[in-house]
Amino acid sequence: MEFLRAVGGATRNYQLSDQSIGAPMGKKPYKVTKRKEITICEDYNFRWDKAELDELADLWSQGMSIPDIAAHFKRPQPEIVFAVVQLAEWRRLKPRKGGLMGWRDAE
Repeated sequence: MEFLRAVGGATRNYQLSDQSIGAPMGKKPYKVTKRKEITICEDYNFRWDKAELDELADLWSQGMSIPDIAAHFKRPQPEIVFAVVQLAEWRRLKPRKGGLMGWRDAE
């Protein structure tokens, strides 16, 4: 719940397709083991340097949307969302107009 407060209390329900979450067409975004354990997000890169996180926080505060931030960094949207979650947990982001989706398109 802390994350939702930090991103402006997301009140809308958003549905993401396989394409929007970075899974190639026809490929499941997870792997099932023999024990029926599921490993998720193994195809994503969650490594960021400090300058990138600072820039992401700045773009966030300017109201840029998650898809536009993803395009800016040339990363899939889930990598941006997880970075936003982490920055919110670290209290580096403030609630913003438009919540998670922002209010401004890239210029």
